[in-house]
Amino acid sequence: MELLKLLQEDIPLVEEPFSWIGEKLSISEEEVINRIKELKEKKIIRQLSPIYDTKRAGYDSSLVAFKVKPENLEKIAKLVSECPGVSHNYEREEVPPVPKEPEPVPLSEKEKLVIRATQEDLPLVERPFKVVGESIDLAFGEVIKILRKLKEKGVLRRFSAILYHRRAGFKANGMSVWRVDNGVEEIGKLFASFKAVSHCYERTTNGVWSYNLFAMVHGRNREEVLEFCAFLSKESGVSDYKVLFSKKEFKKRRAKLFDEEFYRWIENLV
Repeated sequence: MELLKLLQEDIPLVEEPFSWIGEKLSISEEEVINRIKELKEKKIIRQLSPIYDTKRAGYDSSLVAFKVKPENLEKIAKLVSECPGVSHNYEREEVPPVPKEPEPVPLSEKEKLVIRATQEDLPLVERPFKVVGESIDLAFGEVIKILRKLKEKGVLRRFSAILYHRRAGFKANGMSVWRVDNGVEEIGKLFASFKAVSHCYERTTNGVWSYNLFAMVHGRNREEVLEFCAFLSKESGVSDYKVLFSKKEFKKRRAKLFDEEFYRWIENLV
């Protein structure tokens, strides 16, 4: 579907974004909104919202691994998921280390306010940024201006549809890990250019883990993911890789930046 493809690319930061999308698809603004509502009802689109670079926003993140006895897995997973700062929680086949961190950029209080307000689902109305602005006592023009500035700074990656990948037909996902001896940045950009790759990172290595490039690959089934990784290997010339499949999903949501709930959770620990 062309609409779904367009929504995943980058929703424009303009006064009437759904009208802009309608013009691209030669349909009315009303039809765009109705089709998005239908995709949400079918649980194909999770929400429309910005994808922020948490590192650029000043946050540290880490991929934390636990070695847990099978009989304690559900209990420990529930405890971990209760933390508002945890965005993803999976049982996986193997454990990798953490990523390299880009430098954060300074943010004003207004920028933080807009980031906090826009992490919820974008309202399906003619002027959605006007609704966002009213919720934080800012003119919608200022909201758009701040979002554009955040994009220039690299804090806002893109504004797009977040999908329920399984409902959209992608029932398997594998974290592919690659040992790239030379040209990791170029190969990372190559992998990231494919639609089947949702996340791509350069990560640190240590004495027991030599895989320095990670790419999350989505497919309709396990075989499709493996075939695509074999294709990536052929295209890149990197032959040393593994594919780590998720065994069970306990939690999946984007971390909310400048979230009051997280600060309250931390206070309750001390």
